This record gives sequence, structure tokens and C-alpha cells, in this order.
Amino acid sequence: MFDVPGATCEVQINECQSQPCLNSGSCHDYINGFSCTCMPGFQGDRCEIDVDECQHQPCQNGALCIDRLNGYSCDCSQTTFSGRHCETAAPPCTSQPCLNS
Repeated sequence: MFDVPGATCEVQINECQSQPCLNSGSCHDYINGFSCTCMPGFQGDRCEIDVDECQHQPCQNGALCIDRLNGYSCDCSQTTFSGRHCETAAPPCTSQPCLNS
């Protein structure tokens, strides 16, 4: 019934010995249990879930969001915008030089 061996249940088991926390999470051993502290970018009881930083659509103007480990990047290549979030409009003559200048 309990996770403590010995004739009078006096031996404490280290539940962290089996390294139950994933993705470099830190394990904290308690009597009859453990908890994990996850590295940035992970969550869940055992740090098993990669957080999707693109979930809240941080990229603007139709740019593609690429989820990365503990972050994201915006691919602006299919838009006429630039910047970390594809928020900066390109000057009007960038894609085609103005004629008769």
C-alpha cells in the first residue's frame, strides 16, 4: 500500500532515482512521491509537453510561425514585411526599383 519498504516502513525510497522528469527537468523527492521542475519551454507532471509558443499567433501579416525549443521564429519570406514578428512594412520600392529616377 505504501512505497516505503522495511519491516516498519522505515526505509525511504528515492523516487527520483529512476529519473522520471523528462527534457532535463529537475526532480524533487518527497516521502511517497516526487515533483518535477521543468526547463523553460516544457510543462506537464513529468515535463513531457513541449510548449507551443506559436499557439497565440505572435507572427503578424500572414507570416508563418515556426515553433522552436523554448521559443519561436517568424518566416516573413512569403510577405512584404520584416522584423521579429513581420511587423515592419517594406518600403514601396524595395521589391521593384522605381523607374525614371
